Amino acid sequence: MNGGCLSPASRIRIAADVHRHSTSDDDSGCVLEEYSWVPSGIKPDMVHMYFACLPEDKIPYVNSTGEEWRARQLHYQLPPQDSDVGYCGKLSSKEIRELVQFEMGRKRECLGRGIIGQLPYDNKRRHCHQCKGSLYEGNLVISAERFGHDVHWHPQCFVCTECSNLLVDLIYFKHGADVYCGRHHAEQIKPRYTLVAITPPPL
Repeated sequence: MNGGCLSPASRIRIAADVHRHSTSDDDSGCVLEEYSWVPSGIKPDMVHMYFACLPEDKIPYVNSTGEEWRARQLHYQLPPQDSDVGYCGKLSSKEIRELVQFEMGRKRECLGRGIIGQLPYDNKRRHCHQCKGSLYEGNLVISAERFGHDVHWHPQCFVCTECSNLLVDLIYFKHGADVYCGRHHAEQIKPRYTLVAITPPPL
């Protein structure tokens, strides 16, 4: 199996970890069948507002280029060899323990999912954490639990600091004052072995 392909089991683990480590990620129960994925915990009108902020080719409509983009990014941003010893070739018992401890630690301390909301009408001045542009009352924004209540992004600015790709399914890892995809967060801590590095997919 291709080392860059995220197995169903790995996807289930990632989803479970995000839910466990982000208390704000509750399920609204709404089903929007035109999309292959929708953010949970928000009403349908806000789902449409969120996707309207993204480039057309990044919106995961069913059977679209956006759905294909999402599939590629899931494979790239959440490489299974960072969390599943089955994808790492032959490892010693010590190396297996180190990988398990490494992944458990970064999920416990760094993993989260962006939260979609609207800024309140409170006369406060705010700016986007990524582009530093102004944010205004009523704007749709992304916040991240691990950054506190006063840090926000434009929806189109919630990207990995390293590769600049939109964070797929709003899944992020915190490192310092920045957000990363799973792949590049791992590389901030441990260099990736070149033989298992995967060429970035088209943006």
